[in-house]
Amino acid sequence: SPNSYCSPTTTNLGGVGTGIDSVYFNAIINSHTVNNNDGYQKFICSQITEINASTSYTFRIKLNGGNVEYCKIYIDYNGNGVHEETEVIYSGTQANVHSGSFTTPASPMFDVVLSMRVISDFNFIGSNACNDVTYGEVEDYGVYINSPACSESTSSTSVTNCNSYTWNGNTYSSSGTYTYQTTNSNGCDSTATLNLTINNANIGTDTQIACDSYMWINGMTY
Repeated sequence: SPNSYCSPTTTNLGGVGTGIDSVYFNAIINSHTVNNNDGYQKFICSQITEINASTSYTFRIKLNGGNVEYCKIYIDYNGNGVHEETEVIYSGTQANVHSGSFTTPASPMFDVVLSMRVISDFNFIGSNACNDVTYGEVEDYGVYINSPACSESTSSTSVTNCNSYTWNGNTYSSSGTYTYQTTNSNGCDSTATLNLTINNANIGTDTQIACDSYMWINGMTY
């Protein structure tokens, strides 16, 4: 939920030449107060971009002033409302512009608004994304990861059997083409087709009259 994320504060607010000036990521283009660390800024509902899984993206973060600052970026891929260290997409130390690229994971939380947290601070940024910053800023943006398009899978099997045949829990006693609908490992539709030939057993009665013994068609003497 966009409202479930923690809201860190800044110890030293005001125009001290630190903080975040602008954020550029995919469709997010947000340029705001220059040379003024504004504490916590929540853009998660007003600045949202749609992205895809297993895809490479670039970003550009411009910081205020000319000071060397730490910068760290998280995306809450699993949607649990916590920015975890396994979800860090960038961490660096330099002046002015922090830029780079990253690749989204194959199986994040799909079709919900997740938080991308951008943190800057003149002092070191630790492993807890909820910690207050000293001379810097924390900003949250919205990221919506589209679920992958489904691709239906199909399969076909031909079987010849006597009398009847059981397939996917159903027993068939006549020849024909049968289908079975299910979902594949990607959660998409899957259709299996069975081309079935049933050979029925021949049953008959042979009546013979003989003295003492009789050799039948199966080679047995009775």
